[in-house]
Amino acid sequence: MTGVFARIQRLSDSFLPVTLDHILAAASLPQIHHDPGDRLLVAQALAESIPLMTLDPEIREYAVPTIW
Repeated sequence: MTGVFARIQRLSDSFLPVTLDHILAAASLPQIHHDPGDRLLVAQALAESIPLMTLDPEIREYAVPTIW
């Protein structure tokens, strides 16, 4: 398995901790999405180079790879 799906498989059995870097990145994102939890998910996905699974149209306005 290669690419995006290999990275998802590696993460499937673990949790991604929230770091200070993630929090600071979320705070610096444009206020496209008004839910701070969703901005944190975007920041984590960007920082860790992993796609975000979502149907949320506001999240898709960020420069984050999405699946679905």
